Amino acid sequence: MKKISICITFMLIIGILSVLPSCRIRESYLEFNIKNITDNQSDDYFTSEEMNFAKLENVVFIPEIKAVDHQNYKIYLSAYSKSGEDKVMIKSVAMRDNENILLSSQVDKEMTFEKNDEAVYEGWIDGVTFTKQDVEIADGQEYSLEIEVEITKDGKILSEKITYEIIVKGHKSFVFPT
Repeated sequence: MKKISICITFMLIIGILSVLPSCRIRESYLEFNIKNITDNQSDDYFTSEEMNFAKLENVVFIPEIKAVDHQNYKIYLSAYSKSGEDKVMIKSVAMRDNENILLSSQVDKEMTFEKNDEAVYEGWIDGVTFTKQDVEIADGQEYSLEIEVEITKDGKILSEKITYEIIVKGHKSFVFPT
């Protein structure tokens, strides 16, 4: 019995050693860190001075870029308001590296606000979906995300382009052969 267990153990070791060289580390998903947004631990976007660039009137705009899978990404757009009474439109979204436009999309969607648990009104839309190859995004690079927003308040239309700085961080995965 002891010879059989030694033989099985030896065969398992040989099998593992023959499979390991075919394993590879591959580039996996990208993480998009938006300066002053991703790392902002402030619960009050309205009083934080770091968030002043993302405000128009009493509305704060927060983008988030998430992986749908290893190749596709989606830009989600949120807005927070103290009153929820303003009409908010997301007009367009663009992503740039220096002066080159990598992604440009007309959104033209209106946000609907709902009151959340913190007595703040929150609105959101699914913005734009893109692929890593089409937009040519690279690990460690800096990009800018421009969102054109429009607020209608008391019959007056206020429009502004808000620019967010993005740093991309790539992740790698250990892939076993199939």
